[in-house]
Amino acid sequence: MTHYMEKVKFSKYSIDLNNELKIISADDNFKELTGYSDDDIAKGLTQKMLIFENEWQEYDETIRKALETSAEACFDHRLRVKNGKSMSVICYGNVKDNVMHIFIADITDTKLLKNEVNLMRDQILIQNSQIRMILEGTEEKIINYHVGNDICIIYAVENGDYVEIERIENAAVASSWEGKVYKSDVNVLVNNFSYIKETGRETSFECRIKIGNRVDYVWGNVNLYSIEDESTGKPREIIGRIRSIHKEKLVNLELRSRAERDYLTGLYNQVYFKKYIDRCLETDDDGECAFLMMDLDNFKNVNDTYGHYMGDKLIINIADMLSNICMHNAKLCRMGGDEFAVFFNHCSAEEVYRTADRILEEIPKIRIDCEMTAFITGSIGLTFRKYEDDNFFTLYKRADKAMYDAKNSSKNNWVEI
Repeated sequence: MTHYMEKVKFSKYSIDLNNELKIISADDNFKELTGYSDDDIAKGLTQKMLIFENEWQEYDETIRKALETSAEACFDHRLRVKNGKSMSVICYGNVKDNVMHIFIADITDTKLLKNEVNLMRDQILIQNSQIRMILEGTEEKIINYHVGNDICIIYAVENGDYVEIERIENAAVASSWEGKVYKSDVNVLVNNFSYIKETGRETSFECRIKIGNRVDYVWGNVNLYSIEDESTGKPREIIGRIRSIHKEKLVNLELRSRAERDYLTGLYNQVYFKKYIDRCLETDDDGECAFLMMDLDNFKNVNDTYGHYMGDKLIINIADMLSNICMHNAKLCRMGGDEFAVFFNHCSAEEVYRTADRILEEIPKIRIDCEMTAFITGSIGLTFRKYEDDNFFTLYKRADKAMYDAKNSSKNNWVEI
C-alpha cells in the first residue's frame, strides 16, 4: 500500500517584540527540535540566537517589512539549533499585544531533496549541453525506443537542439524498417531490440542504415542501453547512439577483400579457398562435397600470339563465365595462371557433372575481340569427398591429377578420380 501522508515534526513558541525578541515560552517539541532547554530559555534565549549571524539582517528586514502590512508572516528559512547545525523550517507567525506567536515545521529532508533534485536537474542540463556540443557537426544520432508503445525515434543535433529525423512505429516488426535499414541487416537490429528487452543488458552491433535525408545506406555502429521501469524491473525505454563507421568499414572491407580475393578476377584466392574448404570439411560430416580443377588448353599460345594483355582479358572473361554458371553453393578460386578451382558443398553428383559439361561448352564461345582466332578449350578434373580425413590438399591432389589425365587424353573433356 502506498502512503501519501507522513508525520511532520513541528513546534510552537512565542517571543516578546518589546524585549530584545526574547523567547518567553516554548512547547516540548521546540526543545526536541532545537536542543535548547528550559534553562536556556530562562537565561534569555532570543530569536536572534536562532538565526545564523550572516543571515540575521536579511531575516530581520524581511520579517519587519511583512509585518508592516499584515499581522501575519510566513517564510521558509534556516534555523540554528543548539549544536550549531542548521535545520530548514517553514515558519508562520502572527502578532498580538507585541507578542509574536510562531509555529515552525521541520522541512530539512524536503529542502535537501529539493536541492538534490535541482542539482540533478542542473547536471542533466549541463550533460545535455555537453552531448549536444559533442554531437553537433558529427554524423552521430541518438536513438530512443519506447518499449510500451513500440515506437523508435531517431534524433540528430542541429543548431544546438535535438531534432527528430525519423520515427518508426511498430519498431519490433522487421517490415517497419524497410527502406531504412539494409535488407540483410534488418533482423540484426530487431533481434538486438528483442535481446535488450528480454535481458536488460546493453548491446552493440553494426548495420547499414539510411535515415533522415540520406539517399544511400551507410555503415553505423549502434550502442543500446536500457532504462528499467521501477515497478516491473523490465526495460521501459531503450536509448543509445548510432555512430557512423562507414569510411572505416569500407577500408576494412577493402583490406579483407584484398586478403581473400585474386587481384585480377575478383575470385577467391588460394589462401582463403583452403581455409573455407577445411572449415566445411571439419564442421559437416554428412554433406556431399566435390572439388573441380580446370585449366585452359594451350593458353601459352594466347599470350605468345596476342600478348599478356589479351591473356589477362581472357582470364577475366573465364572467371565471369564460371561465376554465371556455378551454383550458389559453389565457391570459385583462381589457383594461379590459367588454373581455376570450384568447390561444391552440399551437392549431388548430377549437379557437378552438369556444371562440368556446361563449362566445357562455354569456354570455346569466349572471344576477346575479332582479331583473336585461337580456339580455346579446357580440361577438367573432378573428385568427391571419399574419406573422413579428406582435406583441401587431398582433394586438390586428386582433382589436379584427374585434370592432367583429361589433358593428356584428348583435352576439352573431364575426368573423375
